[in-house]
Amino acid sequence: ESVNPTAYARLAEFNAKQSEAREALKEEEEALARMAEEEAEAQQAAEAAMALKEAELIITRRASVQFSAGGSLASRSSTRAPPPDTALNHQVPRRRHDPNDYHDAD
Repeated sequence: ESVNPTAYARLAEFNAKQSEAREALKEEEEALARMAEEEAEAQQAAEAAMALKEAELIITRRASVQFSAGGSLASRSSTRAPPPDTALNHQVPRRRHDPNDYHDAD
């Protein structure tokens, strides 16, 4: 039995092309995996940026509401006088004796 040299050459050529195709397929799969990973990272970055913008908007709204309501922002509270001592403000003055008031016990 003899081996046909042409068939042997064709088989070798087919095996070489099959190896090249497998290598190209492997490279393509790796490139697709990298692209998917980069896309996922970009999506996470976009979501984080949106969350940050939402947080900034909430903080800005709260600060605006607090400022318009006279809240204690650092820039405003530093210029205000301290609150008065409330214990001194709640002393009730004594009632004076009225000679025309017959119900007065004094």
